[in-house]
Amino acid sequence: MGQADAKVLHVARSLRPGTGVRQFLIDIEAKHVVAMAEGPGLYSCGLDGPLQPGWAGIIKVLRQSDILHYHSTPSFVLTVLAKLFGLHIVRTIHFSSLKCMPDTFRKRWVPWFRRLPVAAWVAPSKLQQDYIASRFGAASILIYNGVNTEFFSPAPDREDVKARLNLGPPPVFVGVGSLVPRKRFVEMAQAFEPVDGTLIIVGDGGERARLTADGMRCMGRLDHDALREVLRASDVFVHAAVDEAFGLAVAEAQAVGLPAIVMAQSGPAEIVEDGGTGYVVSPDDLTDAMQRQMPTVGIREHIITNFSIETTKRRYQELYASLK
Repeated sequence: MGQADAKVLHVARSLRPGTGVRQFLIDIEAKHVVAMAEGPGLYSCGLDGPLQPGWAGIIKVLRQSDILHYHSTPSFVLTVLAKLFGLHIVRTIHFSSLKCMPDTFRKRWVPWFRRLPVAAWVAPSKLQQDYIASRFGAASILIYNGVNTEFFSPAPDREDVKARLNLGPPPVFVGVGSLVPRKRFVEMAQAFEPVDGTLIIVGDGGERARLTADGMRCMGRLDHDALREVLRASDVFVHAAVDEAFGLAVAEAQAVGLPAIVMAQSGPAEIVEDGGTGYVVSPDDLTDAMQRQMPTVGIREHIITNFSIETTKRRYQELYASLK
């Protein structure tokens, strides 16, 4: 199987807008994607709508593929079909939240996960490599998720963008993600209360009604163009989640040039250079970190060097080509 010849069918649980896996699949230009929660159905690059709902299209593409790449919980049916058709199975663990599942879930499903015939496990962070080793007893390949640094770039005239959006009094802190308890936006808002400036939250979810701190604005879910403009008009990116495998939103913000505050012992702590491109702190020190002088030099360059989408695509292509 040559590098250019590997045909890959990707599998995600959901392609709901705003999710990191959806954006990852768009960024790597995945040609065919199965979304299990939406049908299931077969999607193409762009993920705007199904090429074909149901199993007929999925099976047709599966028979023409070389590799089945899971980005979510494996499907028993797809796994059986993949092995029947002679495909190799790759699994990337994008989330570490399985460790927060009830013990009954782990006892029922983890043994089956261990037996899954995976040719290669992939982790988007060193933290996630440790998780895969401890939970599934497997060695994994480290491939960081990448950022489209051509799209996520500083504004030619940042002051113009800031004036046009008028987000609020500086400094403007911004957080991006689904408004669910795991992302800890409520705790972020509480930490912000004694801090001068403005806190912008981009995202939607069940926690939105609880985000009511003074000086804070919830902008809901934004498309990519609007999100980039908000990042360009902000001063500091804040990511309060402690259970995060990578943190693509952090890398996107840093590609725009924003310093970032992230939590220690989380995937984003591998993106941010503590004291160099932002701060890596414990949850109890978030307020203090928001009040520090922020670094401003070399942030975008760090992302281009270490977390570009081109590097990510090349690493995956090399992996696919090695599975002969």
